[in-house]
Amino acid sequence: MVLYQMTDSKKRLELFEVLCSLPLPDFLKLEIGLAIPSGIMPNYDTALGLRTAKLLEWVEGSSGCGMEKLEEVISYVRERPPENKRVKSLTVTLKFSLDELDAVKLGDILSDIQQKVGSDSIEVFNVQRGSVILHLSGSEDDLHKLKELFDKGELTSLADIAVDNIDFESEEYSDSRNDRLINSLEQSLAEVRVLNERKYASEISGSGHFLHGNSRVQLLQELKSNLVKTRQGTPDNQDILDSLHSGELWIVNSRRRNGLIINYGFISHFAGPGAAVGGEIDKDCIDAVALGSLSLIKPESSDDLQKAIKIRTQWLRLLTNFTDKPLSRDRVLLLLEQFRSYFDESVVEKIPDEAFALLIGVLPSTVRDVRNTGKT
Repeated sequence: MVLYQMTDSKKRLELFEVLCSLPLPDFLKLEIGLAIPSGIMPNYDTALGLRTAKLLEWVEGSSGCGMEKLEEVISYVRERPPENKRVKSLTVTLKFSLDELDAVKLGDILSDIQQKVGSDSIEVFNVQRGSVILHLSGSEDDLHKLKELFDKGELTSLADIAVDNIDFESEEYSDSRNDRLINSLEQSLAEVRVLNERKYASEISGSGHFLHGNSRVQLLQELKSNLVKTRQGTPDNQDILDSLHSGELWIVNSRRRNGLIINYGFISHFAGPGAAVGGEIDKDCIDAVALGSLSLIKPESSDDLQKAIKIRTQWLRLLTNFTDKPLSRDRVLLLLEQFRSYFDESVVEKIPDEAFALLIGVLPSTVRDVRNTGKT
């Protein structure tokens, strides 16, 4: 096998997009199929985009499997087998630390499960903390067989890891879990709003403005006016706002290079591919900027919705890491670099300075200066 570096940035972005658009079960199968060594990939609760970047870094490195092998495994996992009859998801709780779980160990666990039920229909479609909780799907008979083995005391471990519990996930549990995830996301959004406004207040105070009274209202109106003026060539803004205010939850299409910058006044949030938007989360938004060819789709299942809420949280954490940086120029540089890794330069160029500024608590003039410096 010939190892080579992918020098064509456009092809690399296309491959990155393909990997990010893989359903989580397929991405997990991809990692297992590549047998990625321990210590290479970040934890399973890390944002998929960051996991994808780390995977590509390893593949192209001296110890990686090479692009040919990656493309071979991608082709395999994307060839979906005929659908088996499905039931509510089965959860397996292991007495194990998520920090120690890697692709090799996950592959061993899955192989042990398939061997015990005598079928390869079962697959892992999600991994979460607590200690390690695997969410499995498969044929009805195979999932019930696995549950019965545990209930009879004949299944106490998987790949030498103790099994704490195995049970089917009820619809009531799914609904309750959705509510908990949404509440957690709303709390995180509120915390980020406080952080962004504090950063923004510091920026404005440093420039001689004051973040209160008439000056605050006047600056807000100016920012929103500039956003409207610079939103030429994007989908109709009112249609987007109507969707966000409809009370329904939507998902930013994960199979497109698109997204939304959602504004709430003096701060904005970014919802990238796969993220949940609308519902209670964005009921207070006052504006939105569409990126790329925006496509909002409805979740087809509770699992789809849970995944989308988690992805929205991951995007939020990513931008929070940028906002935490003390220097405003550093925040802008990190943000621009991140957006350029996800979107074509032509899309990034159309994003207003005001939209970027409100994502990370800086002044639009700071964004403008950094962007102009990069062109010289």
